Amino acid sequence: MTINDALGAVEARLTARRDTSETYARKLRDRLDGLYETKVYELGDTWAVQVRYPQDRTTWLTIRCVMYDDKPHWEWSRWLRSIADGDDLEAVVVYLRRLFAGQLT
Repeated sequence: MTINDALGAVEARLTARRDTSETYARKLRDRLDGLYETKVYELGDTWAVQVRYPQDRTTWLTIRCVMYDDKPHWEWSRWLRSIADGDDLEAVVVYLRRLFAGQLT
């Protein structure tokens, strides 16, 4: 394998990860439709969903779809454990409900 082949393989893997992150971010946005106001956008090498805090229209929570071991996960901070696996959109909905109800500290 040449250096160009290796670089091409790395670029293809990063593109696939970014595409997967975007797909999952759009799925989450669709799941949250009607529950919360949301925005989907690219954030560095991942995609994210911003969710507007219902009681304070100026506050947004950003949830990123990150890839660990080529599997998507939801997180709002790199320093805390993931909110849920990528496919578990219901766990994200429950997390947001609890967070916005003040049940998470």
